[in-house]
Amino acid sequence: MKNTHHFCGKQTISFVLDQIPYIVLFALILWNCLFTKNFFNIATLWNASFQCASTVIVSMGMMLVIATGGIDISAGALIACAGMLATLTMRQSSCILGVLAGLGTGLAGGFINGIFAGRFKVQPMIVTLSMMYIFKGAARLASGGSNVSTNTPVFNDLTYIRIGGAPIQLFLFLAVVAIMGFLVNKTTFGQRVFAVGDNARASEMAGIRSWLVILAVYMIAAFLTSFAALVEISMATGADPNNLGTGMELDAIAAVALGGTPMNGGRPRVMGTLAGVFILQIITIMINMNNVPYAYSLAITAAILVAALLLQRVKDRIA
Repeated sequence: MKNTHHFCGKQTISFVLDQIPYIVLFALILWNCLFTKNFFNIATLWNASFQCASTVIVSMGMMLVIATGGIDISAGALIACAGMLATLTMRQSSCILGVLAGLGTGLAGGFINGIFAGRFKVQPMIVTLSMMYIFKGAARLASGGSNVSTNTPVFNDLTYIRIGGAPIQLFLFLAVVAIMGFLVNKTTFGQRVFAVGDNARASEMAGIRSWLVILAVYMIAAFLTSFAALVEISMATGADPNNLGTGMELDAIAAVALGGTPMNGGRPRVMGTLAGVFILQIITIMINMNNVPYAYSLAITAAILVAALLLQRVKDRIA
């Protein structure tokens, strides 16, 4: 009986810790509704959706990578590279070929990351750091280091589409979240991602080819990142090789950590990651709307991130 109570107590504590991202998000929303002027406004919601769409999309892919025990610090540079190649192709050919060029760049980069990290067991940090430099260099070489406009009105106008007053970006990232939720929770592939992240050696003994799972995860992540690049260049009507995607990988990693996906591998948390992105976005909006220096936003984000990682350690010890 004592062991039963002890087990139930552990389950209760673990459940409460899993709800922390949503509690923090609710607290931030409540605080800003009470103390930030004009925060409780539908325009604020649409603006937040518009601004964080790319981060949500990249974070969903990053979540899968981290769930397998990996990391991808090349995501921001891939946005610059895929966005630039898509932009140049649109200028020289057609919108459709530009989109395919951007997505193809992502898949190729993800294949390289996945092969080296999965098949050849190279440290993911080293692999993706190398690819980060390659992507950055390719984006600058292709453009000569200058900004390039898409010069494709049809593509640029997509960013201004509204459905029921809501920006199209909201529906794009919700679709990605829904697909990722199904993939993670309802498919064999999702179970294999969890198994590989939880214990790669045990998963291989169970017949799972872990390197193929890792390859697939990196390719999915890179595909989503290149899709986010298309969203970015549509909103910006062009590509800047020096600034496009800068820091996006750090925001994505922070969102995944805040959302509760174990940083050393384990079960991916789709809704938690979405909550993590919203937490980061609301902090930024709160700082901007209250005319507070941006440095405070970084400090608040860092404090929340450290707290989230400490809570992960507590949860691991309880388990």
